[in-house]
Parts: sequence; structure tokens; C-alpha cells
Amino acid sequence: MKAKHLLLIIPIILLASCSGKSDNSLKSLTQEEFRKLHGFKPVGVYAGFNAKLSLFYIGNGLLERLIILDKDSRGISTVGYINRTSELDYITAPSDEFQFQIGNVLFSGKNGQLTYLSHEIVNLPGGARQLKIVLQHKDSEERVLLKVYIKYEIYPNNALIRKWLEFENLSDSAITVENLQIERLSWFENAQNKLKLYGYSLDQNYAIPFSGGADEPIILGFLNERGEGFILGNEAPGVLKHFDLYTLKNTISIGLPPKEDNWATEIRVPIGETSASPKTFIMLFTGSDLQKALKEGLGRFVNQYFNVFAKLRELSQYVYLMDVTSEAKVLKEKPGEEVKLVCINYDW
Repeated sequence: MKAKHLLLIIPIILLASCSGKSDNSLKSLTQEEFRKLHGFKPVGVYAGFNAKLSLFYIGNGLLERLIILDKDSRGISTVGYINRTSELDYITAPSDEFQFQIGNVLFSGKNGQLTYLSHEIVNLPGGARQLKIVLQHKDSEERVLLKVYIKYEIYPNNALIRKWLEFENLSDSAITVENLQIERLSWFENAQNKLKLYGYSLDQNYAIPFSGGADEPIILGFLNERGEGFILGNEAPGVLKHFDLYTLKNTISIGLPPKEDNWATEIRVPIGETSASPKTFIMLFTGSDLQKALKEGLGRFVNQYFNVFAKLRELSQYVYLMDVTSEAKVLKEKPGEEVKLVCINYDW
């Protein structure tokens, strides 16, 4: 089914302001140890599932992500995000993987509300590869009400993995997905304030903890003593981007603005439809030249895989300003004080 979505972005005034360690033996493997464990040498783009370990893996020799399938809750959790050049693993504990809310029910990759259904490895043009994991939510009568498709993509010669979610509504009423964190990981500890955070222009040094970033397409984290770092990317348009780093200890997230934010964002999924989130990505880099990491590393990826100019031309056709003070919700030609709602219907 073709993914469709309707986003409602509601400007509001703010009225108020994992436990356990992951198994290190699954993460820090030499290429020879990896070959013995999985049956092949990690060269080129690869993705797969080790049934014996209940472990998904996706990588390309520059970085690797490891995702465990929990035997009890049947949920999923990232246990490794590894820079294969430096062998630094940024994951400190099994992660929530993602998080969102429907009504009063909180969903994550490992809290038991969603259980594993299936997975698929898809070969894509240009040598890219996609890992698709399908989770489902059932009611007390074992009827499937919701399917969540978690999609990860890896590309040749790019130290970056892209991720997004798709929601299939199988219930008998429309659903609203709120407080969406597409990526939610237990991340490298900011010990002794050794981590520095920057926006895209690199002239803005953000304090930690950090929450926000509506006007930032990326947040760059640099570990000066190690001479390496990471770039968190959010492909949501305009003010629909939200990053959170270390508001909760050792936790980072990339998603849409939460309910308490100035531009609270929700995804409406009609009955029988599938709605997609924006894409996110995490890039790892080695070296102290931050401009090079942005222009050559990230820049190369954007030039190869983003159709930026086409999106800029087309997006205006899908943005509608609504006057919700009238029962008819009349379209407005330009924003004014009475405009309370912006609707976007757009294929990310």
C-alpha cells in the first residue's frame, strides 16, 4: 500500500515548562570474529538476521548497527551502533528504538505493546540495502489493530544509516500518532563534558542537555579527545524537526515536535491507510575537520540520495493554512493571527 499521511501541526503556548548493559560480545568484533559468527566477512553493503542470536545486523564496513530481537517481549532494541574505522560503539544499553503515543497508550520498540511479526531484506538500486522489521499491536481478543514498519537503509561508501517508520491502521477508527520519536537510542555518555554539540553552520555551540532544533537539519556531536563524532539528521520539513540529547541520561532522540512544544505535531492515520514518518539518519565520522565531515561526508550523501530542489518546488503545493475559528475551516491565502492550524499532505 502506498504510504500516505496527513500531518496536523498545532502551535500552542507552553503553559509549563534502560536499564542493563548490552552484551559487548555482540558488538566489538573483529572482521574475522564477525565472519565466524555470521558466516561471511563484513565487506560491502550487508544486512541480515542471525537466528541463533536473535540479532539483526546492517552495515557497510564503515559502520554497523546491531538490533536484538527480545525473546520475551518479542520487541526490538538496538544494542550496537559502531564506527568500524575507530571501533567506537555509541550504544551504552539496549535502546527503546523509537517511541510514540496513541491516545493514552505509549509504544516503543521494547515495552511490550508491539510484538515481532516478520522481517525482510530488500536490495535497492545503486547497491543500497534495506532492512524492514514489522511489529504489530493486538487487542485483548487477539485482533491486529496496528502494524508498524521500521525501515533501515544502508548505502555504499557512506557511514550513515537512514531510518523511518510507517503506521498501518487496521482498527475500526482513525488514529493519531503523537510525541513521535523516530529514533530513540541509549547513546554514548557525555562524561566530563567531553562532547561538543553544533548546528549545521558550526558557529552555534549548543549546551547539553539539548532539546529543540526546529531550524536545524542536523545536530553534530564531536568528541574532541577521540577526534571523531556523529551527525544526527532529521528530514522533516521546516519547523517540524525536533532533537533531544541527554534530557534523559545517556538518551538521544530524533523526531517530530512533542505535544508541549511550540509546534506540536501529530500524524493522522485513516482507517485502512498507511502513513509514513519523515526519514532520519545518523552518520558517524572520524577526524577533527568538522567542515570536511559536513561537506564531503554528509554533502556526498545528500547529493546522491536527496532530491532537494524538486522537494522545495513541490512542497508549496501541499501546504494549506486553515482558519479553524470557522466551522468550514476555510483556506487562507496567507497566515494571520486567526490561523491556528497548518495541514500538510506530502510524500516525504
